[in-house]
Amino acid sequence: MEIKSSVAIASYNGSDYIQEQLQSIYEQTVQVEEVIICDDGSSDDTCEIVKRFIEQKGLSDSWKLVVNDNNLGYADNFHKAMMLCSGEYIFVCDQDDVWEPDKVEAMLGVMQKDNGVKLLCSDFTPLVSSSDAPSIKREVSRSMRNDGSVEQYHLNKRTMYLSRLGCLMCVRRSFLHEADKFWYSGWAHDEYLWRTALCFDGLYILHRRLVKRRLHSSNVSMRPKHKIDVRIKYLQDLLKSDENILRCAISNNMNEMAISRIKKNIRAAQLRLDLVKDHKISNMLRLVFYLDCYHSKRAYITEPLIMIKNSK
Repeated sequence: MEIKSSVAIASYNGSDYIQEQLQSIYEQTVQVEEVIICDDGSSDDTCEIVKRFIEQKGLSDSWKLVVNDNNLGYADNFHKAMMLCSGEYIFVCDQDDVWEPDKVEAMLGVMQKDNGVKLLCSDFTPLVSSSDAPSIKREVSRSMRNDGSVEQYHLNKRTMYLSRLGCLMCVRRSFLHEADKFWYSGWAHDEYLWRTALCFDGLYILHRRLVKRRLHSSNVSMRPKHKIDVRIKYLQDLLKSDENILRCAISNNMNEMAISRIKKNIRAAQLRLDLVKDHKISNMLRLVFYLDCYHSKRAYITEPLIMIKNSK
């Protein structure tokens, strides 16, 4: 039987919240035909909770738990989970959120109407679960209109950086397999999908709050990057990501304006990396001409301060 929709979950020590997430998937108004849960070697009882849920609900034919032999890290674990899915539409799912009951129905409705939608993201409602939870940036909150409209994003300086995380995404499987030749180990799944979808001109936002996104102190994607080694790693990854989407853009014959934008971002990422890693303070002057390549203008000041602090 051809499977229409799948859910890809990457789990790791998620025992506090994973059952609530699984229940919200199970209670969808339109059921998914397949759920793949890849566990990355949890040391708590995450796997036992998942196994018990599958058994109690009688889902063993369609819900599968795969336990990795070695810890892959969240990026590679998500990639593995997505590639194991066989559905035409693949919902990417964190272990600790809660889906609104009609999330699957609403997002499938958009994707089935338009084959040009390669990647569809939704809006979300913050679900604060700890006193030290990270806050949502003002520009992200403002962009979530929650009016039911569908908006296409094109590649430009505003859209180059991720503004919807993986937990809000549904990807067309045919696109995922086309984009996979540009993926590399360690590339965060949501940034990879977001940026390659831009290069395929297939990135859309459904402005409905379809996920209660849990915010707590352990949110991987929102951890500060103010330590020198963390910042260097971030800039190295940014540079590699830029270089890969340049290959993707050229392969898809994108217009010269988009390709020029990516090339400018590559130059900026290299200047920023040399500034922080090799203490090239002169790059500060050069980077004045690349302020539109920063995700946040604060980074223009933050990165020299990180470099200076490390040089003492």
